[in-house]
Amino acid sequence: MGAAASTASTSEASLRYIYDAELERQIALQTIQFEEKQAIKCARSEELFPWQFLACTTTATGIIVYAQKTHNRFLVVPIVPLVMYIGYRYDQLFGHTPEETRKEAERLLKTEPHRFTPIGGPITLAELDRRRAAWHQPKLESSQS
Repeated sequence: MGAAASTASTSEASLRYIYDAELERQIALQTIQFEEKQAIKCARSEELFPWQFLACTTTATGIIVYAQKTHNRFLVVPIVPLVMYIGYRYDQLFGHTPEETRKEAERLLKTEPHRFTPIGGPITLAELDRRRAAWHQPKLESSQS
């Protein structure tokens, strides 16, 4: 009897080790995928910035030329949002905004975690099983008909 109990506890410990190792691998994989997605997103934004700058500069130049031709200085007003947008994008890409955003997000997660809980609370294994059973139930009923 003792050998059977010992074997069961050993296999349980071994199984727990395997599950933990698999979970760690999944977490590492998801972390790598997240980092790659963020890197691609940043690279695309940095690649797009010169084109945005060129578009704003061309638009501003056209507005200034047209304002001088028509002698209407109020036409220059739309340049202000263009300059503000380019300044914001520059700071977002090359300034300290990403670090400040990350620090603020970490602070919010530590001080106000209740703001980020899922509606209805965190999902549990029992809830997943219930949803899967409900999802498979209509399929079973339609295949039996």
